[in-house]
Amino acid sequence: MVIGVSLAAWFWLIPTFAGGSGEQTIMPRLAVALVGVLGLLLLVVSLWRERRPAGGHDPFDPTDDPFLEVDGEGEPPRLLLIIAVWSVILAFPAFFGLHLGNAIGIALTFVILGIVNPVTVLLWSILPIAALHAVFAYGFSLRLPYGHLIGLLTG
Repeated sequence: MVIGVSLAAWFWLIPTFAGGSGEQTIMPRLAVALVGVLGLLLLVVSLWRERRPAGGHDPFDPTDDPFLEVDGEGEPPRLLLIIAVWSVILAFPAFFGLHLGNAIGIALTFVILGIVNPVTVLLWSILPIAALHAVFAYGFSLRLPYGHLIGLLTG
């Protein structure tokens, strides 16, 4: 299905609705190519995955999902907490901004998942945001939104 949609987008949607060819279709074509490659990867993994041995643990068992585990009494599943964190951050982009909002979201997601090593949380919260900033600022000459929270924090 994913591969079919990406092929349809590549051969019909992009030429029809994105202006045909040229510079304006580079980003849509890159995105569709990435989706197609990931779809092929999903297909390869599903065809080559190791079947569970008799009596062994099945790593693809849908009932064994760590995001839906409830560890304590009245504790909401981790997946709902992660959805809540990202919903708040994405609902107020003018307040959080892209950089700080994503850094806060990534850090809180790590903490919710039980990854509390400060070095790991800081590296994975800052490095992808810095790479994203570099790509957009220097590669595309495009300034990403900072938000009001940066202004409140910096005075």
